[in-house]
Amino acid sequence: MKGSSLALGTTLLVAACTDPRARPAPPTVDVSFAPSTVVHSPGDLQGVLYAYDADGLAGVRLMLLSSDSTLRLDSAVDLPGPFEVNYSMHFQIPAGLSVGTVLKVIGRAENLVGFVAADTAVFLVQDTISAAPPAPIRSRRKPL
Repeated sequence: MKGSSLALGTTLLVAACTDPRARPAPPTVDVSFAPSTVVHSPGDLQGVLYAYDADGLAGVRLMLLSSDSTLRLDSAVDLPGPFEVNYSMHFQIPAGLSVGTVLKVIGRAENLVGFVAADTAVFLVQDTISAAPPAPIRSRRKPL
């Protein structure tokens, strides 16, 4: 008898450890861009920010930061629903960023339980497109 009650107790202990309840966890956050994305100055940077949480999202932020501190954007993303965001990002990269400047795109989400998660994508400015010099202004004066 003792042997069978011991086996039963072990089985119950194992069953208690495999509780299927979900534990509170941070939200899922994904910042993604096309694999062929190249950053130019000036230029456009387009991607997608995805966030999800089964407990509900309290807020989602999107940031773009440059290593030389000349570019700093921080924006709250509108929550169309309580649990999921699928947001198309579009940044206009200004002229004047040096080749090799590091750009970080950070997506950050907080759920209703208070957990925070973030995802980051990093790019280097590959080339700088110089603006064409202004066209010469023709004088309307008559020559002497």
